Amino acid sequence: MVYGHFLDSNVPLPIVGWAASYGGTRIEFELTVHSHSELLSLIRQRSICQRGRKGRPESVFLNDEGNLCILIGESIAFILARGRDKIQCRTEPGYDTEALAYLLLNLVLPIYLETEGRLALLHASAVALGEQAIAFLGDCTTGKSTLAEYFLSRGCALVADDRLAISRGEQGVLAVPSHPYMRVGPKSPLWLGEPVEKACHDALPVRKVYVLEPSAPGTEPRVEVVSASDASWELMRCRMVWFRDGVVDGFRLFADMAVSRMVSRLYVPRSMAALPAVYELVIRDV
Repeated sequence: MVYGHFLDSNVPLPIVGWAASYGGTRIEFELTVHSHSELLSLIRQRSICQRGRKGRPESVFLNDEGNLCILIGESIAFILARGRDKIQCRTEPGYDTEALAYLLLNLVLPIYLETEGRLALLHASAVALGEQAIAFLGDCTTGKSTLAEYFLSRGCALVADDRLAISRGEQGVLAVPSHPYMRVGPKSPLWLGEPVEKACHDALPVRKVYVLEPSAPGTEPRVEVVSASDASWELMRCRMVWFRDGVVDGFRLFADMAVSRMVSRLYVPRSMAALPAVYELVIRDV
């Protein structure tokens, strides 16, 4: 399961199978191989692609059937069949399976689930602390994955790395597990990551969300309470996908999270030596 959904694929993908208590809907993934000329012809069709200002294909657009299309250069096209639980991928022979898995799990599937209104996606990493989830929110290079990896070394389980899916549930705001891979020091931009030994299988209530704020080496880590308005801004700013259909629901969800006072700012010194102190600080705060 990934993001609380079963993924049925007609090609093998490097995804570790696992069960989860959230969702259960099956999404079909169908890959077809085309020659380069066939793919270019497909991409250039008016019914498939609307041109940008400079005559280049847009990266994300709606086709004539109302399906969302995502282009990756001139070699990969994803077509998201909205309302039909199906994602199609059209690519060239000799495609890179791991790169394809990365695009599907970290880009295409999150966009599909967001536009279907099933989940909201944040640029965040999260770990399980007991029966609750704590999340680290922030921009690239703020240390989300590094901090999550350290928590894993102290016995926590991974909920998500860099793409955190959240939803409403009977227990409040839920963190839905993504997939059991971590990207710490990526080998390439399309590297899926290394599989982790301990990953969370079930959706967990979110206990705390920490907005990461890197600080100078040698300073002390600290936690700062943020106002509800600042918390809402940080959550909306770090939202992964922006589409009209899901903006209102996402805003309401983030507003509820902000007023619940679960969002704080965490100042993290830029030093690996500071990680034990950051860990102890978070444990005390939670």
